[in-house]
Amino acid sequence: FSTSPACPASSASASPPSSVAAAAIAPSRPNRRGEASMAHTVPWHLLRTSAPLPAELVTHRLKSCDSVRRLLQLHEEHADGFNAYHASALWSRAGRLAFSEPSEREWALRNEGSAFGAVRVATAALSPQMSGRNVANASYGIWRALGC
Repeated sequence: FSTSPACPASSASASPPSSVAAAAIAPSRPNRRGEASMAHTVPWHLLRTSAPLPAELVTHRLKSCDSVRRLLQLHEEHADGFNAYHASALWSRAGRLAFSEPSEREWALRNEGSAFGAVRVATAALSPQMSGRNVANASYGIWRALGC
């Protein structure tokens, strides 16, 4: 650890980090293997940045969404980085949520036109890049979510 004045973090005039930034820096308790995990320290929606997320993180967030509304919000936030796999994963998760939760299905059907418009356009634009499995998963998810 260096205390040279060239290091901005060591200067006496540096302001203390905000509570969100401090919470993001502090590791949580160790996992089963004894490793510190920061996965659940701060809710991920508080750590949004203007930089695009890596594709793997977008995929993880799609698969871990707990509501159709959150899926659509995630699409809106990261639409520029969506690929064929993301579109397939989004529809698959939306279908699973709507099929298993009556309140999610009711919301999806009530807001079908306005809420899913951007996702439909993005899916159609990505369709030439989709593999057969992507098309099948997206189609089945659309059917389960919207009953089309």
